[in-house]
Amino acid sequence: MRKSLLTKFRYMSVPLLCGAIIYGGIPVMANEHPPAQPTSPHPTVIEQTTTAKTDRIDLQADEIIYHEDEQKIIAKGNVELTRGGQILNADLVTYDLQADIAHAAGNVALLQENGDVHFAQRLRFQQKLKEGLVEGLYSYLAEGARLTASEAEQQDGGARLVMRNASYTPCIPCLRDENIPIKDQILSDDTPAWAIKAREVIHEKAEHKVVYRDAWFDFQGVPVFYTPYFSHPDGSIQQKSGFLTPSFGGDSRLGANITNRYYWAIDKDRDATFGALISSNEAPLLLGEYRQRFTNASIELSASGTISDRVDFDDGERIRRGESFRGHIFGEGIWDINKNWRAGFDIELTTDDQFLREYNITGEDVLETEAYVERFDNRDYFSVRGFGFIDTRVFAEDIDQPNIIPEITYSALGDPGSFLDGRLSFDASILGLRRNGEGQDLTRGILEGGWRKQTILPIGLVMDTHLLLRGDVYNIRDRDLDDLDPSLSDSKTELRGFSQLHNVFRYPFIKQGRNGQWVVEPMVALTVSPDISQDDDDIPNEDSQDIQLDIFSLFSENRFPGEDRLEDRSRVTYGVNSGYYFGEGSFARVFLGQSYTFNKDDIIFAEGSGLQDQSSDLVGNIGIDYKGVFDLEYGFQFDNDSLRSQRHELISSLTLDRLTLNSRYFYSRGLEDTSVDDNREQLRLASHLWLDPEKQWRLNSGFTHDFGVSEGLRRAFMGMDFTNECRCWTLSSSVVRNLANEASGEGGTEFLIQISFKNLGAFGNANLSSP
Repeated sequence: MRKSLLTKFRYMSVPLLCGAIIYGGIPVMANEHPPAQPTSPHPTVIEQTTTAKTDRIDLQADEIIYHEDEQKIIAKGNVELTRGGQILNADLVTYDLQADIAHAAGNVALLQENGDVHFAQRLRFQQKLKEGLVEGLYSYLAEGARLTASEAEQQDGGARLVMRNASYTPCIPCLRDENIPIKDQILSDDTPAWAIKAREVIHEKAEHKVVYRDAWFDFQGVPVFYTPYFSHPDGSIQQKSGFLTPSFGGDSRLGANITNRYYWAIDKDRDATFGALISSNEAPLLLGEYRQRFTNASIELSASGTISDRVDFDDGERIRRGESFRGHIFGEGIWDINKNWRAGFDIELTTDDQFLREYNITGEDVLETEAYVERFDNRDYFSVRGFGFIDTRVFAEDIDQPNIIPEITYSALGDPGSFLDGRLSFDASILGLRRNGEGQDLTRGILEGGWRKQTILPIGLVMDTHLLLRGDVYNIRDRDLDDLDPSLSDSKTELRGFSQLHNVFRYPFIKQGRNGQWVVEPMVALTVSPDISQDDDDIPNEDSQDIQLDIFSLFSENRFPGEDRLEDRSRVTYGVNSGYYFGEGSFARVFLGQSYTFNKDDIIFAEGSGLQDQSSDLVGNIGIDYKGVFDLEYGFQFDNDSLRSQRHELISSLTLDRLTLNSRYFYSRGLEDTSVDDNREQLRLASHLWLDPEKQWRLNSGFTHDFGVSEGLRRAFMGMDFTNECRCWTLSSSVVRNLANEASGEGGTEFLIQISFKNLGAFGNANLSSP
């Protein structure tokens, strides 16, 4: 018996009790007792009834036929089967109820809810549609990849998917031509930049892994690497144990080297990584990392260790130390105790000054270890911290770095306009400096209250007012002055009080020009404070030594960095900021400023600081930007009397069609009575040139030259980068020459190379970065 419906609506509605299968995420229908004919002109509705939930499947076609005697359903012409966000299209869909077999043929296309699109010649499913076979599979994945197979078979009730003669590549054709349908472009037969081809690919869903047998890695259509077996996670879980991609490198210190690591997925909330760096010139370096996340906390630790000798620098002499244990420990942790309190730590420890640079772990000059507890409450803040430092600069002056135990700070900020149309502030701090060896220790306490207000007058004048009251107490032990005068006590307590009124006035003028706006803004700051006659010998200077006068510090309330020195002289500061700003984004601006101290005697700043005279040095800045093609920043400081350059820095960039040039020049005269008493002068140049119109191949080069006390070339590099047209794979390579003393851990030549394949990973130097 045959019943059919040909209707101009092309739709029919039939409630069916059915089972369902998911292939690639889409359910394909199965039913038991469909009614003999449709009851209303709507899409066919197929429902799966279970104790857990009810699934709905909509079916539409040009013609739907039900063979009641043969227990078959046939859908012909523009068949569309929909469930949720998943759609199956085909020319013909048949379902044999008695044999429990479903077929789809003719222009089969499957669109999944996640955006994956699968094309096939034929689909066949059975065993309540939990097992099946796909012929001529071609998939375009939402992540941007193509997957093909001559056939794919779903086995073991859907637990395993086996693909034969399969190929995978993330290299899809660049979708450029809007006149060509996307389907035709992604189904093109263009040879991909690279692909993995295998006789058999098995997706073990229960084990969350993909296994390849007899696999080839094809590059530009040429097989270049074969392996009989390998596997990787399928991406359905966030972590899975296994070996990570190895990295390769080579330099003049370590020689040729390879780094390989194993990732251990201990649990959902913790993992570990361990491995080794094996080099031709040194003993293996063992590596380890541990991470764990708690409900309100996390911890991360990394370490390394080896046995090797090293080159050191002692009293100007180059010496070689014998073999010993060398390594490092880095770590960080944080604990959100509640919505107001937080605690944490940072650990940075190493066995010697050269180790971290020699093994390319980090180039930091000073390592910092910290533990802290802090509290946040609206605008109030409280913290207790402890710090320890390790200076890894090999040629730096051998100074016993103090530990900070403790640093206690409290800060409270009032609401805007809450007091005399301004806001109040209160700050308190306690600082303890402890040296392990010989050297000065101290404890410092500071109480500070302030009031701030901004006033904008009707004429456009802007006035920022800050009133400050402060009191300090110092307790110094093992004073450095004892070495100069044994008659002085080795400990002393000093008190200091300070008040200051700081007013900054700004009066901006704006004039509309033909292509933009002129902006001229004169600025004047009046700072009034009594002379507190502080004696620098009585209060030590631990954190106010490196003074730098520039456009940012010129209008500051205290030009001394840190807290140990206070600028207690009344002064006036003046400057003008002007510029022309074009409508298309280009601009040219200039700033020039200076300060004048009313007390010409007893200047508290050291020679070379720029503030040692009654009139300070002139500081300024020139900035130019032309349509993003050329930009320049020039900062300068000129001596007030001779106009001799004290400091200048020039940073510029030029970008043409294929060429980019970057430069930085820096000069600074030495500051007397500081640790930086030598002139510093350095030039850095870098260029990046695209070698082809498509901008795939780029040549990089540059150098750093030192014109200071030890004049000479410090660093030079040259390299080549390649980026595939659709970013399917990239190649970075360079040769870097560091002309530094071997004892620094940085001297030598490095060969850096890395090749990255989209969705597969990177191979090459683990520490590769742009020079």
